[in-house]
Amino acid sequence: FGSIIQLPRVEGDVADALLLLEPDVIHGPGSTVVVPKRVAEEIGGFDPSLPASEDWDFIYRVARRYRAAHVAEPLVRYRKHGSGRHDDIAKMEHGMLRAFEKAFASGHRDLRSRAYARLYRILAASYLESGDLPSFVRTGIKSVMYRLRAMTGA
Repeated sequence: FGSIIQLPRVEGDVADALLLLEPDVIHGPGSTVVVPKRVAEEIGGFDPSLPASEDWDFIYRVARRYRAAHVAEPLVRYRKHGSGRHDDIAKMEHGMLRAFEKAFASGHRDLRSRAYARLYRILAASYLESGDLPSFVRTGIKSVMYRLRAMTGA
């Protein structure tokens, strides 16, 4: 069945950490997050116009309104396989860029450059791992450009 991994305990206000794609905030797909039905309805549920990023968008919108809590016991088993839609890096890139547009439309401009730098760094690593060198170079350059903007406050 695979191995069990210990996840860090992250609680409280996690919205900015989600926006910055910090690795220790939420692990796995949207099935690792449990919210009351009323909260899901309040935020409008999953956005079907964001393929490959609807989970992130949903979790981010919940985190903007509510604090997160950590459940120590394993509640989900996650199996990664070759036909998963998150293995389509280009689709993930497109979806996350749209999700970021949506997130930044409602504010938090101060985190924008850092968030995009991190997203493009993650994408570059994914493209490199998949052997797509042109996409690796393109996203790697964007990551550096956004990182420089974040450093200069531009």
